Amino acid sequence: MTGNSKFLDTDKLLELVKNSPQKFSNMLMNDDFSDKITLKEYLHNLLSKHNMALAEVVRVSLLSKSYVYQIFNGERMPSRDVLLRIGISMSCDVDEMQHLLILAQTGLLYPKVKRDAAILCCISQKLTLEETNEFLEQIGERLLL
Repeated sequence: MTGNSKFLDTDKLLELVKNSPQKFSNMLMNDDFSDKITLKEYLHNLLSKHNMALAEVVRVSLLSKSYVYQIFNGERMPSRDVLLRIGISMSCDVDEMQHLLILAQTGLLYPKVKRDAAILCCISQKLTLEETNEFLEQIGERLLL
């Protein structure tokens, strides 16, 4: 088992916390616990990976230009739903979306929560923001808008 948490699954991290609190504490103090990339950097990486312009994210996400620019410049921390809107607008896959949520510390999409499961389903099917909101409305869940 490596000391770097990026290579440990959740169960192994929990085991480490329970059985070796000193070792886990050292991981936290040595900054071995978290990603080195910031939300701002990851968002820009996704823009590049998905070959999108920031203006297109603004248009598709239906968020204000200034708010999106502040998020991408690291000046504002978005809410979970705003981040979901941005990720869906950039056609993020499930892993990319979950990583965005981790970096923003807003909570992962959890498949045992009906709304989260629906959003995960929409992301997996590459639905647009509009299609995702239509699906959420059909099943009686709160929209992303």
